[in-house]
This record gives sequence, C-alpha cells and structure tokens, in this order.
Amino acid sequence: MSKSFLHRVCSLLAICFHPLLMPTFIYAVMVYFTTGIIGNLSDAQKLTFMMLIFVSTFIMPMMVVILLLLFDEKEFSWKSLFIENASDRVRPFLLVAIIYGFLSYYMLQTWSNNMAIAAMLAAIAVAIFLTAIISRYWKISAHAVGIGGLCGSCAMLNLYYLQPQLFMVLIVVILLAGIVLSSRVYLQAHTLAQVYAGWILGAGVCVSSIMLL
Repeated sequence: MSKSFLHRVCSLLAICFHPLLMPTFIYAVMVYFTTGIIGNLSDAQKLTFMMLIFVSTFIMPMMVVILLLLFDEKEFSWKSLFIENASDRVRPFLLVAIIYGFLSYYMLQTWSNNMAIAAMLAAIAVAIFLTAIISRYWKISAHAVGIGGLCGSCAMLNLYYLQPQLFMVLIVVILLAGIVLSSRVYLQAHTLAQVYAGWILGAGVCVSSIMLL
C-alpha cells in the first residue's frame, strides 16, 4: 500500500468522522438501534428527526465556523475546517458549545419526560467547551474527543438497555475509534498523548453525564 494512498484514506476518515458529525452518529444509534428512548416513531418520523439533528448539530455549527474563519480574513479552504492551529480553535469551539447547549435545552423542553435525549447533547456541549479551554494551552485531538464521546455513549446505552444489537454497534464503534485515532497520528495531526487525552475526555464526559441521570 503506497503512502499517498494511505494518506488519502486517513484524510477521508478525518472528514467522515469530523467532530461535528458525532452527535448525528450518537442519535442515529439511539433512534435505529434502541427501543424506548425516542419512542415509537415511524420510519418517516425517524428520518425527519435525524435530518433535524444533522442540520442543527452539523450544518448550522459548520456555517458558524466558516463565517468566523471568513470574518478573520483568513484564506478559506476545506482544510480550514480542521483548524490545525490549536489557539485558533478556542472561539469556534466555544461557539459550537453554546449552540449545542441551547439545542440541549430545547430538547429538554420538548422531551421533558426523557432527559436522556437532551443529556446526550448537553454532554457533548460540555466536552466541546472543555476542548476549547484545553486548546488554549495544548492541542488536544477534537476527533478523539468526538469519537470518545461516541464510544462512551454506546457503552452506557449497552449498560442501560441490554439490547443485543447495541453490543455489535459498540464493537464496531471501538474498532472505528482505533482506526480514526491511528489515522490522526499517521497524518501527524496529533501525538499519541493528544489522541489518548481526547478520547478519555470525550468518553469520560459522556459516561459521567449519563450516570448522573
């Protein structure tokens, strides 16, 4: 396998598992692989719910990040969306954390009888906020924080709901986490310490939030 091909594969993984896509993945697991969380929704209602999650947690925050980058008068490219310079991540991450915080509050009002729905996004908001603070001093891996949150969420869903399909999802997610984090190290975007710290932060925040429910 040539280095150029491996580099392209790792770059593709970075795009497919962008931190802002993690809420979509987490809610997809909740909607399609569990029963009793979202409720008895039809296939059309599930798709509508997932589209709302995708737009509100990925498209909207991504537009905010793009506008912020343009406002800073930096030359914009798709690579800019990964914000390689740690200190440049602070403001975008804080804004995304605020957006997620408001969304989790809205979810809490909408599904007041099921706090788990809002708690998931609130946990992600806290993880992003902590990532922003840490990024002021150290380049912790946002990809690792995101996929760590996905691992932690899937682990806790397994613990609480004990549904066979969730265990298979957890195994797949753990394998993907290893591949994605290895790719970040291979691309020299982060060190091993940075990806380990990110994964622990993401998983720890999500696990702690669900345990407090």
